[in-house]
Amino acid sequence: MNKKPLISILMNCFNGELYLREALDSLIRQSYQNWELIFWNNQSTDKSLEIISKYNDKRIKIFNSKKHTNLGEAREKAFAKTKGEYLAFLDVDDIWEKDKLKLQLEVFRNKEIGISFTNTKFFSTKREENLFRTNQNLKVSTRSLITNYPIALVSIMIDINKLNSLSYSFDKNFSHISDFDLIVRVSTISKVKYLDKVLCGWRIHYHNESFKKKELFNKEIERWCDFHLENKYLEKFTKEIKELRLLTLARNRIVSSINSSISLKEMNFNSLSNLRNQSYIFFSYIPIIPKAIYKIKEIIFKLKWYKI
Repeated sequence: MNKKPLISILMNCFNGELYLREALDSLIRQSYQNWELIFWNNQSTDKSLEIISKYNDKRIKIFNSKKHTNLGEAREKAFAKTKGEYLAFLDVDDIWEKDKLKLQLEVFRNKEIGISFTNTKFFSTKREENLFRTNQNLKVSTRSLITNYPIALVSIMIDINKLNSLSYSFDKNFSHISDFDLIVRVSTISKVKYLDKVLCGWRIHYHNESFKKKELFNKEIERWCDFHLENKYLEKFTKEIKELRLLTLARNRIVSSINSSISLKEMNFNSLSNLRNQSYIFFSYIPIIPKAIYKIKEIIFKLKWYKI
């Protein structure tokens, strides 16, 4: 590893003025200073461009999209502008601790590692808590990533040499799951390493796409599964992809009242990777129970994180 390799950071922005300064300030404060920010302005109509233009820093490179695109295409176009050896992600509403880049970069001294991720602080104006317990020996593989994806995008760093060995980078056909798709594919050619330190913060607020458009996440996951069940690239992981598809159909039954073409009699529960997934899928066929639980959990979540 070079003493100070360049780290490229992608920040896709569409009307992110509310928290943009906090995100940028957390980047400027980094103890590791050899980075470039690829700020992709995805046709914002608020003051986002005005805010970032006031930062007089040559490492900040602003690009204006000619048209508004989904996240997958935006990241694909932004990635094409990078010049670094490593890739990180900082969304306009998230933050980094000051040693995030410095400590995470050290992980890549092991050349077999292509992806590093860290513990993450989830926070709102009301409270904060860590994504994972401390002192947790968390190990992930392609198989576990498919059936139980645990990674917050703000915590990720990728070896760009590993990424470039794929046949393509970001898939513009996916918006909400573009990071999941990329990480799964990179994990097939390199190791994934968890760094047990809280080095970033993922902000919970009313405008989070993750909470506002759950049905769109589900639709994209279902399309992703269908694509890879027909495509040979992930054929070693057919069992896991089928399990993810069943879990997604179960979520659809619970969240969107969408009927599944798979009957309970056709299900082979013994093929599922753990008891939690077995139970989730089983009870999704009894609508009143999971729907009630889902609504209760939604209310608890809002009371827990938002100022009502």
